[in-house]
Amino acid sequence: MNIVPAPVDSRAVLSGYVRARVVTPELLLSLAAVAGSIGQQVREHGSFACLPATVMANVCNGMYLASETIRHIEKEPSLHFDADTRENLRAC
Repeated sequence: MNIVPAPVDSRAVLSGYVRARVVTPELLLSLAAVAGSIGQQVREHGSFACLPATVMANVCNGMYLASETIRHIEKEPSLHFDADTRENLRAC
């Protein structure tokens, strides 16, 4: 099994996809990295409501990029997901 690390700038990958709608091999890894980062930052502060303003802006930006990416990949004909994965994407 080959494990591919997420790109150094996952947010840039998501931004590029949202802007140009070009699927790259790094897209899904970047989405996972950004979603994981959001979760980690919220966990570190106990809840979304407890996030300091400096962290809140970063988290909100990540949430926007992730949600827009998900919205577009659900319609992307070149990406095929099993039923469970599709359901998980819709839950985001």
